Amino acid sequence: MNSTFYTLQKGVLLTAPSLGQLLPRLETKPEFNHEYLAEYFYRGILHLHASSKETLFKNIYRAPFDYQLEQGSLQADETGTLTPASAQRQFNTLLHEAVSTCLPSTGGVGLELSGGLDSSAVAALTRHFRPHQTLSAFTNGVPTTKDRPTSPSAGYLANLADESYFSQTVAKHLDLQHVIINDGFHFHDIIEQYTEILGCFSEILFPIFNHRCYELARERNISVLLSGFGGDEMVSQHAKLYLRELKQNKDYLTFYYELIRSKKPQAWLKLLSRKFTSVPKSDLSFEYVNYLRTPQTPPSVPDFPTVQAFEQALVQGQLSSHFMHRIETSQIIARHYGIEYHFPLTTPALMQYFHQLPSHLKRRHGKGRYLMRHAMRDLLPNKIVWRENKAGATTPAAWANYIRVLPELFLQRISPTHSGVMAQYVDIPRLITRFEQPAEFYDPSLLKLSLTVMMFAHLEKWLKALFNEKSVSTNS
Repeated sequence: MNSTFYTLQKGVLLTAPSLGQLLPRLETKPEFNHEYLAEYFYRGILHLHASSKETLFKNIYRAPFDYQLEQGSLQADETGTLTPASAQRQFNTLLHEAVSTCLPSTGGVGLELSGGLDSSAVAALTRHFRPHQTLSAFTNGVPTTKDRPTSPSAGYLANLADESYFSQTVAKHLDLQHVIINDGFHFHDIIEQYTEILGCFSEILFPIFNHRCYELARERNISVLLSGFGGDEMVSQHAKLYLRELKQNKDYLTFYYELIRSKKPQAWLKLLSRKFTSVPKSDLSFEYVNYLRTPQTPPSVPDFPTVQAFEQALVQGQLSSHFMHRIETSQIIARHYGIEYHFPLTTPALMQYFHQLPSHLKRRHGKGRYLMRHAMRDLLPNKIVWRENKAGATTPAAWANYIRVLPELFLQRISPTHSGVMAQYVDIPRLITRFEQPAEFYDPSLLKLSLTVMMFAHLEKWLKALFNEKSVSTNS
């Protein structure tokens, strides 16, 4: 599922797995794609970027991931219908194949383990296929004392949920060497380094926040790292959309049954009177618009009429920006450390199968991820299989550390007179003023905006040095 970037140079097709590897092969410095950048600042920061083919450079493109669904792959049982039992068998087979094909013939294997169902399932199946191999599991822990503010805001605390109890439970159950990452972050060193590796700025935060995982995996001679990312896009059947579908289809008996099984009894009466919209409640954050040169009303989440339409949009449509960029950016950076990064739950055959299933086979008895839970019944403890209280950021310790050092990071790199490309889009002096004020929490969209500005500033310097060097070399 690795990305490919390509361009034409004097009629010759040039390709590379990253912009960072493609750009040095060009004879002349490429122009920036300002249409792409304008779209990024309007929609991309919110993971609603429209184009998966364009890049921030003119005439340089990416070959997008292809998740076109192949209809007709659902197999009925002997009765001629697709029953829960037959769907479960097919799902189990595809799930096992998805993990087994990611495992190397030789070399160490590492697992990202959050304690949630998806990463725990990947870990359990890896142990199933490698019963005697030493397996390392990496969990992003909570902040150390020095990274915690004295009076954290509610927004800050929402990103600091401690999942270590669940990840430790899984690690012990599967006999994994468990590494909890809660310190050692060095953002001052990696912003420029990762800019050059990517050949662009990172459009998502996770690969930057996850840098300690890559470093520790390399120290342990890990050659393949497996992640549970993709579960939300693949097996997460969204309750509100499903309930809306049931009401639309006038299947009131199932509607009330699923509603009651989904919620605590004291919430039933309130929920029975609620209107169920076609789009889950948005968690988009908009502080970044206050610092744009041309402020605009942030876009809203599109409306999707069915569960299937929403799931497909997460992978191959209007909501797929986060999905695509997280995989792409994580794989490019991991390769720098000599690590192949795999996401078994995003295997096309598995996603294609699950997305075609009718909604009632995805969510049953008030439980989302129903097929995944049943697939794990004999491989994980029940407290993991049936838990529904996972919360918080994926990298809480890194998140807290980044917020603590962000003002220094930014103010060291960007001056009020900054005249780079970002100054055309971002009100740099106003953003500097924001970081000069003490803060315990920054809106996630502001974190993305500030990271973009810092990485882009270095990108311009790197490109100038790269192509000046080429010019000197050619002239000599």
